[in-house]
Amino acid sequence: MSYDFLIVNDVQQILPPNKFGGGPWLHLATVTTPPRSFAGKTYPAREFICFKHKLTHKTYIEEVDLSSPGYIKRIEDESLWRDLAEFLTNKSVLAFASGKEIKVGTKK
Repeated sequence: MSYDFLIVNDVQQILPPNKFGGGPWLHLATVTTPPRSFAGKTYPAREFICFKHKLTHKTYIEEVDLSSPGYIKRIEDESLWRDLAEFLTNKSVLAFASGKEIKVGTKK
């Protein structure tokens, strides 16, 4: 299944430490998908966040659990993760992705 991604926020900002433990974390982008129907089944909208740990420089792409506000979960679908990494790279949020090693891009 292919996804229609939309960047809804690409402001780089420090995430609040009271909500995001283990930081400091830098928000890079928030991405959504619209609700859709595929093969007779309806899928709800989804939201993803891309963020970087400021001390280790490790970058993550995770899914926001819309049923539990503030809860972020690992993306289990490797194909979805790769599609998100490619989308964020094409939008210059990330410089490149190789496996799950990511560098932060710079806007032109």
